[in-house]
Amino acid sequence: MYFTRMQETTPLEVDESRPFPTGAIVKEAWQICMTYFWPLTMAIFVIQIPEKILESMANENQAWKISLWYEALISGFVFVGVYRCIYRLKADGIAPTFSDIYNGGQNYYGRNFRMTWLINLYSILPIGLLAALVIPSASMLRDDSNAPLSYILLGVALILGLLLLAWWAIRIFMCRAVLSDDAPGASDAIDRTFSLSKGKVRMLTPLLMTQVGIFLAWLILHMVTYFLIVGDFVSDVSKALEVKINLISAFPFAFVEALAIVITALTYLHLKATSIQPKKATEAPSAETPLA
Repeated sequence: MYFTRMQETTPLEVDESRPFPTGAIVKEAWQICMTYFWPLTMAIFVIQIPEKILESMANENQAWKISLWYEALISGFVFVGVYRCIYRLKADGIAPTFSDIYNGGQNYYGRNFRMTWLINLYSILPIGLLAALVIPSASMLRDDSNAPLSYILLGVALILGLLLLAWWAIRIFMCRAVLSDDAPGASDAIDRTFSLSKGKVRMLTPLLMTQVGIFLAWLILHMVTYFLIVGDFVSDVSKALEVKINLISAFPFAFVEALAIVITALTYLHLKATSIQPKKATEAPSAETPLA
């Protein structure tokens, strides 16, 4: 009954001519995550427990590699399962369960792996352009005679580079959402994602910034947890204590990831619905009768 009332204000029914319903999407995503808190959060939390332990035991140079491989090989299919359960919830009103999330993503294991590495491969270009902008400007800082020009150039390079990365993130952040909607392959999912986000970068920017803000809130919570347990940010922390801190903050992080997935899923469903409407309008037979 609760979800039926929530569906009556679904952003998927918003007319395309109106502003993009960022607030409505975030509100509905929050309601879904709170209503189905335990299956959505626990499914992600359980699969990430080994990852957090491995990251804590590794050094800083290896931790990000472990995270990358773990998502591609293990946790990624669970994310797909969350997407598919949200789609089923919206279409048929069937509530997501822990087992449904794990079962729903298993058939997409190979496609998710290929898509993850294709995105990483494609991301080399914008990251390389960022480095090409920043490195020459940063190298000028070694010579004090170049100040303040070197600082101005570095600032401009950083702004342009961050705008480039933001543009890239907006164009690809729905890839897994598209893949989870029965996309036949990784390349097809990426192509459809670029098609849906074409010309909508400015419109989608507030939504992506909202997600960045959500993850930033978790980062602040993680730092507060670290400080409360350790007492400062300069002390050497044992691996056992680091594992404890990361596991404590992993649970709220799982909720944050679930919320981000639901927001992305609802965004994709909205864009998919609005992209179909114009086609239906153009395919409708004309009501005009030819003049004799």
